[in-house]
Amino acid sequence: MAVNPAPLGIVNLKSTNQPRRAIRYFADQKKVVAIADCLRVGTMSNATPKEIEDSLLCDHHDRHVKNRICRTVIISVQTPKNATKEQVDELVTRTSNAFHDLFTELNVPGAAWIHGNTKTIHGHGIFPNSDGRRTLNISPTVLRSLQGFKWTGELDSGRGKGERGALPVYTKAKELAVRELAKIIFESGGQDVGVEIEALKKSGIIDTVRRKKDGQPASFAFNKKRIRLSTLKNFAIEQKQQNKNNMIASFNPEQETPQPLVDKLEQLGFDREQVLKTFERIKQTRQQVKKSIPNDLNTKKPTIKL
Repeated sequence: MAVNPAPLGIVNLKSTNQPRRAIRYFADQKKVVAIADCLRVGTMSNATPKEIEDSLLCDHHDRHVKNRICRTVIISVQTPKNATKEQVDELVTRTSNAFHDLFTELNVPGAAWIHGNTKTIHGHGIFPNSDGRRTLNISPTVLRSLQGFKWTGELDSGRGKGERGALPVYTKAKELAVRELAKIIFESGGQDVGVEIEALKKSGIIDTVRRKKDGQPASFAFNKKRIRLSTLKNFAIEQKQQNKNNMIASFNPEQETPQPLVDKLEQLGFDREQVLKTFERIKQTRQQVKKSIPNDLNTKKPTIKL
């Protein structure tokens, strides 16, 4: 049986602050059947994990960053049962070529190793989380675009197809509700985000607040998911840049929840009643926060330090 001209594949991204350890695992010669060398400086041939790491990070805007210094990526390809050697060889070649196309699409140097030690042909790749000037913008929108596989002719999107179903691009958090948390925390007029964090915690909307050494909140749990405060800040900035006519940007927690927004969340699989309850609690909490802030602070622009 001939291999489909465009085999189904899925791609998943994660991050790492230990690229050398990741490279050491990816490059296990007992598993590797091919490589995709997309380094811009140096070569993967006979290179040590440290040398590959140095090549990847040579243009990184901040090599001393402690979190997410690199992104890792896995491309898995649907592999026929009892595949012939010719089929396997073609899938390996297509996977290698797909990594070349992916790194070109993201405009980053990268390195990838194709593993053939399991029933499914798959590859592990790594690239710097930097465009040379700032951190890469790997947003959920970008990830969904990558899942479409329009950036390569080697594979077709297998997202949601097959017996096992698809792995999530990102954890399925209630993103729209998270955006409203961002509005509460960063746009309420308070000088200290701790005021809003404590109000949300007392209301039961969030819990398990983790703090930095200086006592400032760093993250909290929302809907059983860990949310970083820096992530919320990015949401708030993104909202300001959106068109005012956008359904999300124009949503006012003080008013009735727009029906199109509720319908959209229901289409995404969220329970309608729970969604309405969540937004109602957010409205009530925001009103409580506003009442707790002195009037002379409502007109001042908040200074937010993360």
